[in-house]
Amino acid sequence: MVNGAVVMLAVNIAVGILFASAYMGVAFANRGQRRVLWFGVCYLIGTLEPAGDLLAPFFGHSSMLDWISHFCFLSGLASMSLSFAYFHRKPVPWRSFVFVLLTGLLLRFLISSWPQDTLAYGFGYQIPFTMACELDTFIVLRNARKQPLYLLLGAVFSLTALHFLLKPFLLVRYGGGGTAVYTKTAYALLSQASSGFLLLACGILLLILVSHKALTDSRLASEMDSLSCIYNRRGFDHKAATLLQDAFNTEAIVTAAIFDIDFFKKINDNYGHAMGDRVIVEFAAALREAMPPDSVLGRIGGEEFAALVVGHNAQSAWQYAEEVRTKFPLRLKQELDVSVSGGITSWISGEQVSELMKRADRALYTAKNNGRNKVVIAEEK
Repeated sequence: MVNGAVVMLAVNIAVGILFASAYMGVAFANRGQRRVLWFGVCYLIGTLEPAGDLLAPFFGHSSMLDWISHFCFLSGLASMSLSFAYFHRKPVPWRSFVFVLLTGLLLRFLISSWPQDTLAYGFGYQIPFTMACELDTFIVLRNARKQPLYLLLGAVFSLTALHFLLKPFLLVRYGGGGTAVYTKTAYALLSQASSGFLLLACGILLLILVSHKALTDSRLASEMDSLSCIYNRRGFDHKAATLLQDAFNTEAIVTAAIFDIDFFKKINDNYGHAMGDRVIVEFAAALREAMPPDSVLGRIGGEEFAALVVGHNAQSAWQYAEEVRTKFPLRLKQELDVSVSGGITSWISGEQVSELMKRADRALYTAKNNGRNKVVIAEEK
């Protein structure tokens, strides 16, 4: 008859493989999420520990198998910190990771000759796992930015670290029985059940975070113009609507600017589309450099660009727009005679994005009808 500990070991192996498969599926289904692959690797490494415990009865008392299982589980736990930092493009804590592994190996060596069903042995065995989970907690919370899911994941990792410190007391109470008979003990059932539950919770939360980021990145990619590296029309309208709602709630000043590169079609016709693309790239760069950092910038047409500037009135925004107009041609280094026209208008509280941009557009066409290469402020109603 199969006992409960064996069942829990098998369940933990299956769950680990399922999570590894899920992370790898996300990684290969989304080209921009290949970093998720390392979470899957962590789970695969960690799964070798219950696999080793499950196979132990068939090999008798094998200290080598016990060492391998211990090191794999420790590596899997500690590697989560590396994967999380790598996933968020943050500095990877290699030194802390190596310290945890070396501490684990040293303690495992020191306790190898100690009686196994004692508190001293239990703490020597479990402390490295606690350190690994605390490292995971630190890296998760470092990236939390007060986001609930990150805070919850950090709390679960911290709880997992605490539960490893409670295991020595269970070891003394129920007895571990040694490697060869470990699966027949009540301690094995309680240990595998508690660890499996907590690591399942960590895995689910982490999978939710990974999936959410994949969806967010996908949506962001669909809202970005790949050539100019600023928002496209869809992204600009989305961000502008959010910005105007925030401005309505806070009674902030918002000014819209709209730009059009003069005679852009002639540039494409006379110099080719490669030069036309370069003009787009250089204008977007000039726009990013000149406008305030919190401005919403977008390429809303072929050669048409827009900006929403918060906290600046029309006259102040005009000065930023003038800087764009005068500095843009300089970026082409006299290879091409280019100019840009612009229109400026102030937002009327409660006004929709489309209404605001229509008024800015009328100011733009006033500039074009009056000789181009200038920025015009819309007349107040």
